Amino acid sequence: VSTFAFGGVPYRARPVLNGSLGGHVTLTPAISLSAGVYLDQSPVEILAQGFRRVDLIGVRTGVAFKVGKLGASLGVGWEHGKGIADLAPDTVPSQHEELTLNTFTVLFSVSYSF
Repeated sequence: VSTFAFGGVPYRARPVLNGSLGGHVTLTPAISLSAGVYLDQSPVEILAQGFRRVDLIGVRTGVAFKVGKLGASLGVGWEHGKGIADLAPDTVPSQHEELTLNTFTVLFSVSYSF
């Protein structure tokens, strides 16, 4: 049996203010549209070790259908963010690269009410 010292991982959170803005329009009793934008900031402090800080901005939109007891919806979304890709401790020499994150999401649902 052997033991080894484990240095703690320092972490400090920063205050963030996130928000979203969206709208919903009913075109007919059977069809409605929704859309929105949002800001999702990371609470990770820029100098924290072991955690990446990526602040995101996103857009989502969708359409919903309802015919009788059957309903369905389809939506798409896109998120974009940038951060530092370097997770190495300060004692290890490394290159500081920029991390770019882009995600595209397709959402769908089908429902039937009894």
